[in-house]
Amino acid sequence: MQKLSYTALRRSPELAGGNGGGYYITAKSIEVNHHQVPLPNHGAPLVVQLSSMVPYTELRPDVYGPFVKAWDEILQWPKKVAPPVAPFELCYESRTIGSNRLGYAVPDININLEDGAAWYIFGGNSLVQVDDATACFAFVEMRLEKAGAGYGGGGAPAVVIGGHQMEHNLVVFDEEKQQLGFTCSASAFGV
Repeated sequence: MQKLSYTALRRSPELAGGNGGGYYITAKSIEVNHHQVPLPNHGAPLVVQLSSMVPYTELRPDVYGPFVKAWDEILQWPKKVAPPVAPFELCYESRTIGSNRLGYAVPDININLEDGAAWYIFGGNSLVQVDDATACFAFVEMRLEKAGAGYGGGGAPAVVIGGHQMEHNLVVFDEEKQQLGFTCSASAFGV
């Protein structure tokens, strides 16, 4: 069995929009293929939620823009862009994307957590096949009504990790120790 990574688990009554609270973890940065995404947090921690109620990871608009730009600039393969398929902005012709045992052969994404652990997102969790010919970048911009919903006494969390990006990860909420244990999706593929 893959060893779990751990990070501090925090609880906030405001995170779930006042409906009983929510758990969050904090991150210091996001990387695409080991290149740090320039984010507007000015060194402040990024609040990250995990939600099985959200199908794809949502990013607050001020985080989504630089993240998508970094992703699109770092892609190395000769991609053929396809028309967007709602709710996704970036879509590609599947046949032009290589594959490996982690899914699509695309840049890795790391959410670098405050205490040194990282939530890794590999090809199988960063793109989603939407039809026979099209795969889309499986991240969406948080809707404005959520982004200003008063989470944590301010704006929304920077990132809400959704179900697609949690697939193939073991996630353990340890309330007693106030920590989140998790494996990366690569462990599901024996990496």
